Amino acid sequence: MKLLHGLILLVVLFSITACARTTKYEWGSYDADLHKYYAHSIKQEDLARNLQVSIQQCETNGRMVPPGLYGEYGYLLYETGRYGEAAGFFQKEHDKWPESRVLMAKMIRNCKAKMNPDKESKDKEPPQNEKTD
Repeated sequence: MKLLHGLILLVVLFSITACARTTKYEWGSYDADLHKYYAHSIKQEDLARNLQVSIQQCETNGRMVPPGLYGEYGYLLYETGRYGEAAGFFQKEHDKWPESRVLMAKMIRNCKAKMNPDKESKDKEPPQNEKTD
């Protein structure tokens, strides 16, 4: 009889754990925070801070950072003028997710152009003709 109860208990435990929701990625509060941001319930700084925490938790715990999180955080940095940091997160998104490479490469170029505006304008200027006497 004890064997039967133990077997039933084991089956119930396996059934419960089989129904447990597992996820490949650790999203943190991303969904809720993004919704709040677009509904103007939280500020951009709060969203950026929460994304930074989510990314750090994933990296610290050895979990895969979900697709788009590096890029989203990078874009928030880009909007606040932190182009060097933004480029780093765009590069991480580029390296981790092949689907994003075209967009991330463009965002990295945009960051570099913002960091070196003189270089870009010099590249576009036609060469000056030298006058000789």
